[in-house]
Amino acid sequence: MNRKYIQNFRERFFDYRVMKQLFSISRSVFPLLIVLIFSLRPLYGGKYDQVDRHVESIPTFTDNDLLKLTHYLVSPFDQQEEKVRAIYHWITTNIDYDIVAYRNRSESVTEPAEILEQRKCVCSGYASLFKKMAELAGMEAQFIPGYSKGYNYQMGKLFDEDNMHAWNAVRIDGDWRLLDATWGAGYIDDNQQFVRSVNDYYFLTPPEQFIQSHYPKDIPWQLLDRKVSRREFEESAFVKPTFFAYALETVSHEKYRIESGQALQIKLEGPPDVQLVAQILHGDSKQDQELTFVQRNGKYFEINAVFPYTATYILRLYARRENESDQFRWVMDYQVEASARGHQILGYPEIFSDFIDHEAFLYSPLERRLSNGKQVNFKIRVKGAEQVAMICNDQFTFLKKNGDHFEGPVTIQPGDQFLAAQFPGSKYFQYLLRYVGW
Repeated sequence: MNRKYIQNFRERFFDYRVMKQLFSISRSVFPLLIVLIFSLRPLYGGKYDQVDRHVESIPTFTDNDLLKLTHYLVSPFDQQEEKVRAIYHWITTNIDYDIVAYRNRSESVTEPAEILEQRKCVCSGYASLFKKMAELAGMEAQFIPGYSKGYNYQMGKLFDEDNMHAWNAVRIDGDWRLLDATWGAGYIDDNQQFVRSVNDYYFLTPPEQFIQSHYPKDIPWQLLDRKVSRREFEESAFVKPTFFAYALETVSHEKYRIESGQALQIKLEGPPDVQLVAQILHGDSKQDQELTFVQRNGKYFEINAVFPYTATYILRLYARRENESDQFRWVMDYQVEASARGHQILGYPEIFSDFIDHEAFLYSPLERRLSNGKQVNFKIRVKGAEQVAMICNDQFTFLKKNGDHFEGPVTIQPGDQFLAAQFPGSKYFQYLLRYVGW
């Protein structure tokens, strides 16, 4: 069969513009790092569109009258939740983070009237302003000091003054709810500049999710039935808002720190339309993509990783939904203390997009590099495939089909070998995995 009948995704290139850097990478290898911070405004499905439009239509206030501003914001609404939303949305779209005070560790304004005049503050100012405006609107609100897994957070480091933060609780229809207007307004980039990026995840966040990144000094403000100890907070896996947006759950490892041999497998649970990729980092260096291999088995994700040396690594996970663009978003980190002691796996097969799109699952072999001349048994599940074959130098070795499972022996040849599948309605074989004979 002529090579023109094979869709080789290595020849298709896409540009992925990232907040921190620009990658130009092969379609055959999934993006390594894609979006670090992104707006979660679609989280509420347009629930607050009317409120937000009202807030965004307000003319610029120049007289710094906080009472007048608050009245203007909340007067069209009868529901307390709508009033809270109006205040939160105005603050997150109009108040800048005082990056100079943050960098110089100097005092920033905390009085609401001064904040309204200067239009900038640090976290304590955001929390003070929200509390005052909520009270002016006739509602109860609390200023909550505590610790956070924010800009200065480092896994394994005990929390100190560098991790101090402030946020709010507000009573809505008798129930206390949590929010963080500071993190909702934007973030600090790698150049230590404030970037406005309205993030609705931090508006009325469920307490069981909020505790993943915010630990109040006054324990009752966790708003949880079972209180989380500070040690539990410090040791928990480091998850991003996107982890919850994609409805992911930890299955095998709930703590951030993992002691491992050279190879490691982590399991997560997630919805059927979510896809995962992984990246290993050692210091500031991204390790070769062949050191990770992610595949779905039913409702579970199996994240396989192999570590080249005895060292401390970060295993970073990214996710996206099937109907989203080619951007994977950072969802969580693990810190892995790896002890490399001659494990046989030197790297995993290279994954092509159709392996993910067709929910393929590889049983064996997991090693990327296979010995020339050796007969190796391949077993893979590929939903909907008519044929699966190993392709090397235009020679096809077909695996035996049994439903969605395909299995059979292959004699390894020198160079690249591609496990590929043919699907109904197409005469082409789509690449699933790449191995190397050596």
